[in-house]
Amino acid sequence: MSNQWKLVPVEPTDEMQEAVRDAWESEGAISAKQMYKAMLAAAPEKQIDTKALRGLLKHLEASRELYADVTRNAAVSHPGDANRLAEFDRQIAALKEVISC
Repeated sequence: MSNQWKLVPVEPTDEMQEAVRDAWESEGAISAKQMYKAMLAAAPEKQIDTKALRGLLKHLEASRELYADVTRNAAVSHPGDANRLAEFDRQIAALKEVISC
């Protein structure tokens, strides 16, 4: 995700609300934008469900192998087969990177 966006809880956490109170107490009246920034800074990072992602990775790797087997054994090859396998490989690599973070 870009640095222009951040995932936040639907309801503000105690820490997010405390950040606004602290900003208010230290600076007096603050703008809505300042409140928002204080809350964003205190928002927890999204926790990644690595178990679910590992399951997805396993499925993606199996799908890639199945596609590779089918294309190897096909009577006629298609021009896009190599591109599709390369796309599988890119997606697998990207998912592995997310899991390792």
